[in-house]
Amino acid sequence: MHSPFDEEIEKYLVGVDGSGYGFSALRNVCSGHVANGDEIIAMYFPPNLELMMVQPSTVQPISKELYDAQHEHTVHIETKCKEIVQKYVAKDKDVSFTMHVGEHSFSPRDDLVAECYNTKADVLVVGAKGLTHSLKEKISDTLSGAGNVADW
Repeated sequence: MHSPFDEEIEKYLVGVDGSGYGFSALRNVCSGHVANGDEIIAMYFPPNLELMMVQPSTVQPISKELYDAQHEHTVHIETKCKEIVQKYVAKDKDVSFTMHVGEHSFSPRDDLVAECYNTKADVLVVGAKGLTHSLKEKISDTLSGAGNVADW
């Protein structure tokens, strides 16, 4: 969190997965941690359906309905993230927001860490729990100096 006299601009990368925990992480950043000039990037990696459906003996074809449902879920996440930023970032703060949807992923942990380097993010924020099953613990095992924000 910045002091009003701090000139350094921070870039927050927030991992979202469509769970309440991911959205709560974004709300926490928007409601109290950003300062003028900061940048918030919400990042979502849709699961790789093909890899998830592979069984040792056969490969099951993925239905159009499943792809359509995944697309609808992605659109829902994008919409919800935009709503959270509009609602929780103070109107007097000049904060930029972008929503990134990455390639389909089988390992969002690794992809989020890579995205930190790609975007040159200063802070990575993820929910404590969610659809990615303890993503925070997996990432904190990968990065040194990982911290957390209480969610209550």
